[in-house]
Amino acid sequence: MKKFATVAAGAALAVSMLGFTACGNSSEGKNKDNYTTPTREEFSAAISSIDTDKAFSDENSTPSFEILSKISTDITMGSEYANAELNLGYKLAFGEKDFLGSGTVAVNSESKTGGTEIKQKYAATLFNDAEWAYAEIAKIPSVPSKYKIELGKLMPPTVNTLDGDADLTEFFTTCETYKIQLGLNTSDGVKIKLSLTEETLWAILADADITEETIAQVKEIVTFNTFRLDMYLAFDKTGLFSQASIDMNIDIKINGDALEDILGQIPEYTPGAISGDISIKLKGYLMVKTYDGTITLPEGIESDDTYIDITDSLGSIIG
Repeated sequence: MKKFATVAAGAALAVSMLGFTACGNSSEGKNKDNYTTPTREEFSAAISSIDTDKAFSDENSTPSFEILSKISTDITMGSEYANAELNLGYKLAFGEKDFLGSGTVAVNSESKTGGTEIKQKYAATLFNDAEWAYAEIAKIPSVPSKYKIELGKLMPPTVNTLDGDADLTEFFTTCETYKIQLGLNTSDGVKIKLSLTEETLWAILADADITEETIAQVKEIVTFNTFRLDMYLAFDKTGLFSQASIDMNIDIKINGDALEDILGQIPEYTPGAISGDISIKLKGYLMVKTYDGTITLPEGIESDDTYIDITDSLGSIIG
């Protein structure tokens, strides 16, 4: 049996390379095919058809990917609020010796606290080669605009995987333990869907040695108006990777009075800091799909000494 974990880890690594952070239309991250719940035998047969040595490139090409993301957050409490919107577009091309990328990222935020409104906008142009990642941020007064990071010092060298039946046993056990719904479509390739719901969250808390009393208390305070987080992984009928994505729509309400009562038991807490119910909304998608094109970096960027190396300082932050 082929290494299913290798395939999944490769796609997950591509999705996670740029982080998980609008008002974005989350439907762009969905694979809208019809999915059925597979038996272990059906799932095993489907993933066995994927050759991990050829899943991300064929004999005539090298892998290239496009990463797209639109994610919005909206937090409100009474008349106060904080909203943020992220838009990301990035292309990556892998050659025999080269590893090139280019794209843009933009973040818009708006908040109101204590009667003061603040609006901020940030944008950056991003590049990378096999050794460095570069960012040129739109001009901010008195702040340097060009930075670079040495990739070899921050990226993990290997990804560990599991093989065959042991891998499948652990995978199905994880889905069962955490109430993760598994879907499969093999009508035109292999398409996998993992769906996390509110039940998944409570199962994770229960498995984290959190007492039933604490979980019950959280349930009294927190209401999920909507909780949907879907993960997709797709390969075409030739076994080549075509798309991986995360699509989410989460809408949470926190009872302000109940939270105030709990926090009031903490000596350091200032009474009245919670001024009403709290609403938290997170919506959007992060997607990686195949890309057919070339990438060109700005001429001379590798020797441009105006880029400030922040590798060591960033490494100390992330440990």
